[in-house]
Amino acid sequence: MAKSRKKTAQQSKSNSAEILQGKSPSTLSETLNENRTALIFFGVVFLAIIILYKPIVFDGLDSSGSDVISNIGNTKAAKDFEKQLGERSLWNPNMFSGMPYYHRHNAASWSIDTIINKIDPLLDWRIWYLWLGAIGMFLLMRYLGLSAISGMMAAFAFILLPHSHALIVVGHFSKLRALVWMPYIMITFLMLLRRRDLLSMLLFAAAFALQLRTQHYQIVFYTMLLMAFIGFWPYLKLLIDKKTGDFLKFNGLFIGAIALVVLIVAQPLFVTGDYTPYSTRGGNAVNIFEDISQQDKKGVGFDYATNWSYTLAEFWNLVIPKFHGGTSDEGIRVPQLNNQQIPAYWGDLPFTQSYEYMGVLVALLALLGIIFCWKDTLVRSISLLTLMALLLSLGKHFAPLYKLFFYYLPYFDKFRVPMMILTLVSFNAIVLAGYGLNYLLTTDWDAAKTKNFYLILGGFALLMASPLLFGGSLSLSSANEFAQYAQRFGEQQAQQLIDIFREARLEVLRESTMRTLFIVLLGGACMWMMVRNSGKNAVWGLALVLLVTVDLGWISINYLDGKFVDLKREEQQRYGMNAIDRLILQDKSMFRVVPPLRVLASDSRWQYYHQSIGGYSPAKP
Repeated sequence: MAKSRKKTAQQSKSNSAEILQGKSPSTLSETLNENRTALIFFGVVFLAIIILYKPIVFDGLDSSGSDVISNIGNTKAAKDFEKQLGERSLWNPNMFSGMPYYHRHNAASWSIDTIINKIDPLLDWRIWYLWLGAIGMFLLMRYLGLSAISGMMAAFAFILLPHSHALIVVGHFSKLRALVWMPYIMITFLMLLRRRDLLSMLLFAAAFALQLRTQHYQIVFYTMLLMAFIGFWPYLKLLIDKKTGDFLKFNGLFIGAIALVVLIVAQPLFVTGDYTPYSTRGGNAVNIFEDISQQDKKGVGFDYATNWSYTLAEFWNLVIPKFHGGTSDEGIRVPQLNNQQIPAYWGDLPFTQSYEYMGVLVALLALLGIIFCWKDTLVRSISLLTLMALLLSLGKHFAPLYKLFFYYLPYFDKFRVPMMILTLVSFNAIVLAGYGLNYLLTTDWDAAKTKNFYLILGGFALLMASPLLFGGSLSLSSANEFAQYAQRFGEQQAQQLIDIFREARLEVLRESTMRTLFIVLLGGACMWMMVRNSGKNAVWGLALVLLVTVDLGWISINYLDGKFVDLKREEQQRYGMNAIDRLILQDKSMFRVVPPLRVLASDSRWQYYHQSIGGYSPAKP
């Protein structure tokens, strides 16, 4: 009897290891074991998110970003109207001498996002969305036939990306919601491509509609790029193989799905389309016979649209988080200046509020996935899309490609911030990293494969160490920094300050590089143990998942520290009524307030109480 129990326990342990490593369950008990493992993992993720956002969940605090605070002033009049009359506000009289408000409302029809909004009082909606993102990435990995460990790595990497938490802090909520639906769209689109049945059509329509309902059309466009790249070859292969029936069936189901999507999102989609021509994002579809100067008058204009263009040097930030010092809000205390803080960020962007760090182990695993799994059509498609996305993120710094899209792709001129496509790069990298980790877990390593692995690992480690050698030759100073200080203190003192700045920033760069190199060495050791076929691949795979989690989690936790505030107190401090407000409010005639010109397009304080000619909106009239 004891022997039987021991055998059952060992068998259960063996089954769990096989499931984690990606072997398909062959019995009912193994299937249940797999489901139990997934449910436990989802519970762990949920708990981790709650701990990460303790200030919101337990302390009653909220995001402190400028968009969150300014939105209080921008929407005060509209919300007061809705509170008093119980009707949706269609007009905001307090911004830009009055502007439409109807396009800002969420979809009225019920869906999953409506349910999340309804349960927001129980637990903040941001927790639910992050959890949905983790579940989506895990399910995507499993649908692609990858191991449960790969799914765990992808789930943690996706929700711990520092950029995602920056979106929560600064208040770019629609973008976060749009990104969360991306793995679900990829799953259901692949289902539609492969199965071509009514269920896959309905699931795809539901997922795509949920993303469109967020009204973040730039992320929707990136998702459409993803679908185009992963669907191109399977779609073409149906024609090559002369599978006419399957080809027609897919087209019919896809058209049906898009029709359903349009019906589901008609309210926000058509309302936004109605408003857009009258906003700074306005203009009609491109006419290829138009003069370039004519096209610049439409949309947002090339120069304005490409302000936040990435540079080749900034790509280092994807794998070394503080290569350019961090965010614009961060400072470095310098002993030579009596411990005063100097600006940490010295890159080429106007300013930055987030880290674009994707995780150095995610990058390494993605590289392994690309090289070892190149024969997989999906891997090739995602790799090529990632390359194109990296080039598009350069914007004006790779103008020939960006102008091709900007001037000749309909509605692309409505978009700004080229570097936003790095969200797609990070998503793709996580998917490719899943392939890389799965390959490490499941492959029988021969001499040739092992040699290639060592070459890749060694080359990558040397590349990550290289900033220690060339860091001192970098400018370590932003473009106009010297001129700014020279104007205030004279050239000699300005040069002394810049030299001090360079020394402090070089120290930050080297520390961040050493941190990255340390993570690579630890991760490389785990990979080496898997390549050795030690018989404990699941253990080393889980260790790698832990390293990815710690790597990204450490950056995100440090970024979130001190970023939450009491919104009621902030509202009182920022918008508390003063003598000027009381004086203006005594005037009952029709008028508009003209704020000081230096804050005309940025300060939302005047909109809180008064009908102002100023204000800020990314799609202002």
